[in-house]
Amino acid sequence: MVKIFSTVTFIFCLLFITACSSNSNNNNDTTETQEETASGIQTETSSEIQEETPSETQVETSNEIQDETHEEEENMIPVNLIINSQTFSAVFYDNETTQAFIEQMPITLNMSDLNNNEKYYNLPNNLPTENTERPDVIHAGEIMVWRANTIVVFYETFSNSFSGYTRLGFIENIDGLVEALGPQNVDVTFELNN
Repeated sequence: MVKIFSTVTFIFCLLFITACSSNSNNNNDTTETQEETASGIQTETSSEIQEETPSETQVETSNEIQDETHEEEENMIPVNLIINSQTFSAVFYDNETTQAFIEQMPITLNMSDLNNNEKYYNLPNNLPTENTERPDVIHAGEIMVWRANTIVVFYETFSNSFSGYTRLGFIENIDGLVEALGPQNVDVTFELNN
């Protein structure tokens, strides 16, 4: 009788531990879906809204990338962004995507807000994008193209799970950027800084 009781108790404990471990893994996974919005941008939703903080490793890796970028500034193209009469100096990478966008400058885009961390505008035509990526962390001040035709200016730093980005450049000093962009649609003029 003691052997049967011990065996049943052991099996029960094993099943309990397995169930708890499985449940813990399921709680850590977030269900990601993409929904088309009226603007054509896809947004990410999850079963629970959680704010993610970039890990120390992600921040260090991203900072290393930006440090390397700053070292290459002699190959970068100076651009101004004019937002509500404020001028923000940016530098753009010298690549095919950037060159195609620069050919359209000066250009004023009425940019919409998305997720309280970025402003975007859908261009009527695609830009050439050979090398797209999925950055782990997107930093405030970065300027990218998403899926070949959406210009994005990021004003908050956050963890990212979307791919399809091509880096155009970054704003050198983001002081006042959030206030200039505001929560609503805003006109942003991109022009070469000669």
